[in-house]
Amino acid sequence: MTPRALMRWALWATVALELTLVDGALRGARWGLVGGGASVALWGGLALWAQQPVSRAGVAVVLGAVLAVQISFFRGYRTFVDLDAALAAKRMWTDVAPVVAANLPAVLGLALALSMLHFACLSFAPRGHARSGMLAALAGGALLPLSGTTPDASAARALSVLVRQPAARASGNVQLPELASARPRLPHVLFVLTESVRASDYCQDPTTPCPTAPETAALLPDRVALRRLHSVGSYSAIAVNALLGGRIPGGSRSAVAETPLVFDFARSVRAGGARIKVHYWSAHVDSLFERSDVRSATDSFVTLEDLVGRSVDSLEEVRDRQPDALLAELASARLAGTEGPLFVMLHLSGTHAPYWVDPRHAPFQPSRHSASWSGLAELHNAYKNAIFTQDAHVARVVRAFLARAGAEPWLVALTSDHGEAFGEHHAIHHGQNTYPEQIHVPGFLAWGNGALDADQAGALSSHRNDALSHLDFLPTLLDAWGVWDAFPLTAVRGRLEGRSLLRPFAGPRAPLPLTNCTELFPCPLKNWGVLGERHALVSQAWDSGFHCVELEGGHARPSLDAPECGQLLRASRALWPRLPNGEPNR
Repeated sequence: MTPRALMRWALWATVALELTLVDGALRGARWGLVGGGASVALWGGLALWAQQPVSRAGVAVVLGAVLAVQISFFRGYRTFVDLDAALAAKRMWTDVAPVVAANLPAVLGLALALSMLHFACLSFAPRGHARSGMLAALAGGALLPLSGTTPDASAARALSVLVRQPAARASGNVQLPELASARPRLPHVLFVLTESVRASDYCQDPTTPCPTAPETAALLPDRVALRRLHSVGSYSAIAVNALLGGRIPGGSRSAVAETPLVFDFARSVRAGGARIKVHYWSAHVDSLFERSDVRSATDSFVTLEDLVGRSVDSLEEVRDRQPDALLAELASARLAGTEGPLFVMLHLSGTHAPYWVDPRHAPFQPSRHSASWSGLAELHNAYKNAIFTQDAHVARVVRAFLARAGAEPWLVALTSDHGEAFGEHHAIHHGQNTYPEQIHVPGFLAWGNGALDADQAGALSSHRNDALSHLDFLPTLLDAWGVWDAFPLTAVRGRLEGRSLLRPFAGPRAPLPLTNCTELFPCPLKNWGVLGERHALVSQAWDSGFHCVELEGGHARPSLDAPECGQLLRASRALWPRLPNGEPNR
């Protein structure tokens, strides 16, 4: 064989083997003989078949696009785009679209460069083998579904989402009996739920300065900060449903849809003939709830579409309208005219990537909004500026709420749906895992005008350093409304997985499952774990078992010898019969 012929076959091999080599370099040689062989046959066959410039260009562009997308996605998630990732993106497109838009220029640039390289290689590939190349490509394509998670097989499965119809949300038909309050007057409640704010970047101690949320901190100086509060997942779809329902949404979609939410409980509470008036005012689209009838459980229900007056496909397309500012304006105006005991949930969105910042008030510099491994410090500053900007909107609503409450009892609660990562554990943003930076969230309760009695206030203060979860909020609100002990709640109370923060705890909390993967929400990356008091188990798709990490002290550190780790490992076998990698959890 002549040197020229050798060069041609070498260039052909570059195209044929490229995906398997990239797969091996990124994930290790996990594809096996069938997977690797199918990929080599497919692309090697296409390289021999593509004799004409048009066909060469087509093969070069498709291969370049697959590589660019999969390499870019792998950098953030350590896995390839697959059907689960595509389904998750389709379900939460308003959250995903800003991140896609921010990364699209880099992905397109990489795809263009790779496509040009592939076209050059194909231009010098061996000639005269078009028929055998087509046969090889057909054989490789037929075997590709058996190739597991190779980049091309994963991409093909992801594309199938285009022809899949999303499952319709169910009607919960939730019915609760009237709950007679033991209190003479029901407190007004403002529940502030923010987005993607992690505890380390918020105010954890009322006695120290609060650089990211100074206005709200100044308005509520006597708040009790919940320093060790954790969500049970790092995707909004999981975390919000757990927070509002007091249960981890791990059952079937129909079971999740039939779970009473805080709105249902609040509407059922009665005191002196009055019932709580329930309002959900949000800068998000109406896609977080599995139930299609949540609106009917409220007295007023506002979403992003209502704020901007049109349908919205992504948050990014209305960023210039400042949804959090619109929400604060609406909430402040409506609060003045509301009647009866109030439950208001204020659900903000500006701290979701790529982070809305008022450039006139951005104290954390230098900053940038594009996610890259080389600019994490600047990205983190943009995030903190977004919290600072949002704080002004939260403070505006808190002022209006306190003015509306006047001399009547009131309660303000605040937390975030989940945290955020800035390079820790190979992750940027959230959803890739349940390590502490993605589930340790801020939280506080503040009250006035006798909303809590002395015993309740003392119990709450005693829990400021206890291990808590989002599941504790619903029991706490029911206790504040004076119905936690109501007889009609007996059956429901037994199904709630949290504890009231207004009472002493009887003992340590039982281990709780952590997950981003349920029937409710198809996760792009299989990962789950167990939440303990001082430690958590965490496992991802590439792990051979669970890692036990400390929850305290900033970045989590391996702590496999801690006694609690053994307890959590034993508990995990009942909670998770299988590991994220598919192996039995023994």
